[in-house]
Amino acid sequence: MKSSNNNKPEIASPVNGNGNKKGKGQVIAAAQQFSGPIPPPEVFQQYGHVIPDAPERILKVFELDSQHTRDMQKAALDAETKRDSRAQWMAFGIMLAALGLTALAVVYGNAASGIITGLATMFLGLRVFFVNKSSNKKEP
Repeated sequence: MKSSNNNKPEIASPVNGNGNKKGKGQVIAAAQQFSGPIPPPEVFQQYGHVIPDAPERILKVFELDSQHTRDMQKAALDAETKRDSRAQWMAFGIMLAALGLTALAVVYGNAASGIITGLATMFLGLRVFFVNKSSNKKEP
């Protein structure tokens, strides 16, 4: 395939073995592909020839999208942090309530249930430190 100076491909005409432009022939095609939010510089510049402010508009959209993505990730992280903190405070309150019930049981003469409740509370409270935390995490 031949290219002129302005990077526009020329369309080849079918040519048979004799050099005539009749009958069966070959067609050569080319394709260009890129990935990512911004095209390669050559293509990016050509957008400006079609719409004069297209490159600036494309960059602005890319910048706004990138900022939005960062803002959403930060909001998700903040929400996760608040949720974890709230869960820890709730667990602390439940542990205090259980220890209070244990103390009440012992004070009012029911030592057996107080000891069982106290041991269960300590077991559940300490269990948090020894449980494998990776089993609770979601895979991305």
